[in-house]
Amino acid sequence: MPVYRDYDQAQLDAQYDQRTLVPDLAPYIAKWREATTQARDKLPGARNLSYGPSPRQRIDTFGPQSETRPVLVFLHGGAWRQLSLEESGYMAPVFVEAGALVASADFDLVPDVTLDGQVAQAKAAVDWLIDHVEDHGGDPQNLVLCGHSSGAHLAAMIATAGTAIAGVAMVSGCYDLEPVRLSARNDYLRLDKEGARRNSPINRLSSGLPPAVIAYGNGELDEFKRQGRDFAAAWRHVGGRIDEIERIGRNHFDMTYDIADPTSPLHRQIRALLGLAGD
Repeated sequence: MPVYRDYDQAQLDAQYDQRTLVPDLAPYIAKWREATTQARDKLPGARNLSYGPSPRQRIDTFGPQSETRPVLVFLHGGAWRQLSLEESGYMAPVFVEAGALVASADFDLVPDVTLDGQVAQAKAAVDWLIDHVEDHGGDPQNLVLCGHSSGAHLAAMIATAGTAIAGVAMVSGCYDLEPVRLSARNDYLRLDKEGARRNSPINRLSSGLPPAVIAYGNGELDEFKRQGRDFAAAWRHVGGRIDEIERIGRNHFDMTYDIADPTSPLHRQIRALLGLAGD
């Protein structure tokens, strides 16, 4: 019996379980963590800046604090319940070299907070940066968000809230949480129908959106590709400018490599949002 579109329960659960794409996530997480450790060791910046009362409400910056650079704010993924600052600075070296300040933000994870609470914390991190990033070498008038997976959802929620940002890059995310609510993910998200509606960026689109990039791999699960396409179409429908990238040969987790790869279309589009010339 269909639960959502033509999917029965088992099929829908599989469509929202990216772990079916790769046999083991550990190598990906290890690479993100190793690259982040190297960035922390080699790059100047400020670490563990507090933007709220929770121990996880922290921001790392990467880049010289004596300049005023465009700011790339990264929001990590992890299905709203995993990952941290320890895996969130892997893209910093290449963007710092290009002339940006990178700020990676952490937040409490579900189920320690509700999804509403996580969204509020992520927005609070961006608001804090708008108010304080100039003290750390960033230009608050040129602040671009980038999120991967559930971080892309958070970035979309902030971008559709009227936050004063210069652009947003959303990579391999979900933007309509109704099918997520109907899937096995709701065992920990615990969304009711109204909660899913409230936390669906596709329901929050209006005029005045910032310039955007949306990206997904052709090796993603079908529902993740559909979510990206539908959200890009809805963004355009209200007059928003959005570039859409379907990356051949990339799955959900590989897309993180494109963020930090100067030769990838996604990286180049993010640099364009920041106002930084390509190679």
